[in-house]
Amino acid sequence: MAVGFRIRHPVTGAVMLDITNRITRIIGTFDTGTVDGSFQVTDGVGGQAFFAVLSAVPLTTDLCGPEVNLSGNTITWRFRTPSWIQRQPALVAYGTY
Repeated sequence: MAVGFRIRHPVTGAVMLDITNRITRIIGTFDTGTVDGSFQVTDGVGGQAFFAVLSAVPLTTDLCGPEVNLSGNTITWRFRTPSWIQRQPALVAYGTY
């Protein structure tokens, strides 16, 4: 049985939270700008990288944000936009778990 952190409901005894091996850690953020690119997650060696795209501006038919992907510890983004649609940069939070 794995050893970790487990919280049970005080009345029913049902498991409400079970963390047995890893806890997430947000390392930082970066802005994609409006050109395709990539970012290497170098902190948190030994953990699996993750990301979340944060956007302050709602996207419309006139604006398009990047498509963001993760492969290993490398976060890449690219814009799939026709020339008449304005590219909107995105703020990306990243970390490890």
